[in-house]
Amino acid sequence: MRLARPLVGAGTGILLIWLAVLPVRAQHVGPDSAQSFTSKSTLQLRLVPGKLQNGLPEEFTFVFVNISDHELRMPRPSQCSGGAGTVLLRLQFKPAKPLRVPSGGGGGCVGSGHAIVTPAELLQWAKSWNRLKSGGSLAVSYSRRDLFNFQEDDGSYEFWGEYVPPQLTTEHIELLRRADFDLPVPLASTHLHLNRPQ
Repeated sequence: MRLARPLVGAGTGILLIWLAVLPVRAQHVGPDSAQSFTSKSTLQLRLVPGKLQNGLPEEFTFVFVNISDHELRMPRPSQCSGGAGTVLLRLQFKPAKPLRVPSGGGGGCVGSGHAIVTPAELLQWAKSWNRLKSGGSLAVSYSRRDLFNFQEDDGSYEFWGEYVPPQLTTEHIELLRRADFDLPVPLASTHLHLNRPQ
C-alpha cells in the first residue's frame, strides 16, 4: 500500500509537494514536570492530504509507521486533547493579500481520558493498544474542520502534523517500561506546501 504520492490538483493550479518523512527524536514529559524521559522514536508520522476542495484538502490522514524491528503498541489517538493521545494539524499561512483580515479561526476539544488508578488497570489499558508489526501502520483521518482549521483565503499554506502522546505520571511510565512497553513519544511530520490562488 502506498502511503504518499505526489498529487497535482487538476485545474486548480495547485501543486502539492509531498516530502519524505524523517524519524523524530523527542522527549516525553508527563504531568510531573521535574521528571522527563528521553526515548528514541520507533514511529514515523506521515501527514497525507485528502481530496482537494476549493484548492485545499478536505481532510488529512495521520499515518503512524512502525520503523523499528519489533512489534509496537500505541493507543488510537483522536483530535481532542487528553485521553489516548492527540493528533494536531498545524498551519503556517501567508496570505496573498497581506492587508486583508484572514478568514481562519480556531477551536478545540478535550477528550474523556482514562481514569487509571491501579497498576493492573494501566497494564490492561496498554494491552488494548493497537498492535503495529515492524513496517506496519495505523491511520486516523479527520476533516480539516474537525482539526479546527478554517483558513480559506488565497495564499501560501504550510501544513504539518503533530502527535502528543497520552499524559502519564512518572510512576505509570516506569511501570510500562518495566513491562517492556515502548512508550509513544511526541512526533512531527514533514511539512506539506500548498499555494492557493485559484
